[in-house]
Amino acid sequence: PTMGVPTVVYDPAIRASLSKEYEFGAELQFLNNRLGADISVYQKDGVDQILPLSTTPSSGSSSVFINAGLIRSKGWDLILNARPVSGRDFRWDIQFNLSRNISEVLDLDTSRNIRNYSLGTASFGPTVNSRVGEEWGTFVGRSVRYDAKTGLPVINAAGTIQRDNNVILGSALPDYTGGGVTTFSYKAFSASATFSFQKGGQFFSTSKMFLLYSGLHSQTVGLNDKGNPIRDAVADGGGVRLDGALADGTTKTVYVDAQTYFGNMQAIHSNFMEDASYLKMSEARVSYDLPVSNWTKFVKNASLSVFARNPWLISAKTKTWGIDPSEIENANSFYEGGQLPPVRSFGVNLSVGF
Repeated sequence: PTMGVPTVVYDPAIRASLSKEYEFGAELQFLNNRLGADISVYQKDGVDQILPLSTTPSSGSSSVFINAGLIRSKGWDLILNARPVSGRDFRWDIQFNLSRNISEVLDLDTSRNIRNYSLGTASFGPTVNSRVGEEWGTFVGRSVRYDAKTGLPVINAAGTIQRDNNVILGSALPDYTGGGVTTFSYKAFSASATFSFQKGGQFFSTSKMFLLYSGLHSQTVGLNDKGNPIRDAVADGGGVRLDGALADGTTKTVYVDAQTYFGNMQAIHSNFMEDASYLKMSEARVSYDLPVSNWTKFVKNASLSVFARNPWLISAKTKTWGIDPSEIENANSFYEGGQLPPVRSFGVNLSVGF
């Protein structure tokens, strides 16, 4: 048998985290309920967040849980409903929702001089942080160093791009999220489509990093401006053309061996920060209300539907890399690592009411 002792301790003064929230809203209906709006504005303060802090092994524990933090979330939600067409047999209904949320870290623990808390680390990538004065979910890592005058990357004589450490690379939080449902109904038939979208937010892509590093992406082949394959030796006219600026501001153009150029990119996190914006059709459905009243008195209603879920990623900047931003799988690290193709399903549904 083996024995062990707990390595996690708790501050004796620890207390439950609390939140304080204000919300104001209004619901409006116009044109005999054919047009409606529901809007709310809120602010929520989360205080005394319970956080685990790493401790030195010599203390006999691995981490200690304390109360720390004041995170303020504020934003608004908007829901619009409309019925543009309403006839005896035909009807068109639309619902649209849009929301914006900003979560800012106002304080962690001033008395302990805690100004930053790491939420997670992307695989081979930057850290995701709760940092005082910044948005919750701020990426911090290595970035390309740019010349302030020319805007070109700073390079050395050999063509190696220089980098800066501990740079804020962006936020994981989106600027806006939303979606919509449109439904066409004709007698007993109906057809609907559900859409969802996100504007803004970032994530770190390990797929892009390894595709470039290993030379498996189409970007690592092709011709340079001389008309020669970039994978050919620089001495033979190949290589990747790189326009940069030296440390003294002098502009310089060099040709870099393709394997060296794409291999060196791996060390700079900003090269693989991707926009998480997307627009997709989440579901498409066609239904038929069965005339059960003609068949039995025990069933009040019944509907037969065929559907497709996740049928169409309409737009995403990462679509060309085979990445669906809506399927990011790592909760607090906000990165994708060799994302599998998203699941697309089809089915038939029978709904019966008694």
